[in-house]
Amino acid sequence: MDSVITNIFVVSLAATTFAKVLVDITKLSFIPSPSKLLPVLSLGYGIAATFLLMGAAGTLRADTQNISLAVLAGILAGGGAIGVTEMQNKAKEVNR
Repeated sequence: MDSVITNIFVVSLAATTFAKVLVDITKLSFIPSPSKLLPVLSLGYGIAATFLLMGAAGTLRADTQNISLAVLAGILAGGGAIGVTEMQNKAKEVNR
């Protein structure tokens, strides 16, 4: 169980970077800020990035443990990307 939890956190940390980049690209290209759609996109991007990272590493298999790990890590990654985006927005408000 400990290795599964460790894997969730390791994969989510890697996926957070990709989710954040995708959120910023979307925000700059398509969505006016602020938008209620960004957190939902962030979660989707986090889950997608996790699946892609696990696939690239060769660890993605179609069993319930790996799919659950990917989804949980993706939710953490999406939440991390949302948090970083919100911190950037607050910093912009403070520096105005």
